Amino acid sequence: MVKRLLNARQDRWAGHLSNYNFVVQYRPDRENVLADALSRKAEGLPTQKDINNASHKAVLLKSTLLSSPEVLEELGQMLIAVCQSLPSALLCHAIEPSRARAPTSDFFLLHLSIN
Repeated sequence: MVKRLLNARQDRWAGHLSNYNFVVQYRPDRENVLADALSRKAEGLPTQKDINNASHKAVLLKSTLLSSPEVLEELGQMLIAVCQSLPSALLCHAIEPSRARAPTSDFFLLHLSIN
């Protein structure tokens, strides 16, 4: 068996870790059921291409929603209904039914983000 020389970073870590009594033991994925997300392979995670495609679709959806007055009105009414159904303790600004109105596209641009 051939021993490999450590680089400077590995040597520093070896120095820090030499103060502790531990054993490093490899476990294959199928045996390591308690592994955290950082120790797992990136299988099934979205790639940068997937993220870019989703972002492009979100921009198209956002522009479509904001260009349609009917959809904007419906979204506003849905938002008002949801806010009115929540307890006022959960709302930052309670909506009064007499003052309730559908938000404008500026409201959605400022307060809603589709990423």
